[in-house]
Amino acid sequence: MTWILVALIAIPLIVLFFTIDDWSRDLTTNVAETSVDAADTGLRPLATTSTFDQVSDAAEAIGRTQTDWEFVDAKPSATGGVIRLVHMTRLLRFRDDVTLAIDTDADGQSMIHMRSASRIGKGDFGQNPRNIRQLRRLLKEKLKE
Repeated sequence: MTWILVALIAIPLIVLFFTIDDWSRDLTTNVAETSVDAADTGLRPLATTSTFDQVSDAAEAIGRTQTDWEFVDAKPSATGGVIRLVHMTRLLRFRDDVTLAIDTDADGQSMIHMRSASRIGKGDFGQNPRNIRQLRRLLKEKLKE
């Protein structure tokens, strides 16, 4: 019986240990954003020639086809727009709000900035950066970038 109790405690701790990428950040921060000078290239804004409508359609398709993503809305503006999604974690079903801000220049180049924020908690155990990396990868696939 003792071994079962030890296993029930040890297994989640081991999973947590391998889940956390940045111990100084992941236990104290529950927001992640893309940045042009991010050391991790998966956390840099996504440059694309796709229009706001194409990015919005791709985000909506991700919300329909991926069980952990939900498309909320898209609001175009004169120079791009904002798209909102929700990511739900698999195990505990926590919901994170993800916002895409798209800036389009006069040449038709767009830059997709992403922000992921947990609704509860002080730290995110690295989930918000993972949300951005996953959404960035899915958008690249859908937009064929």
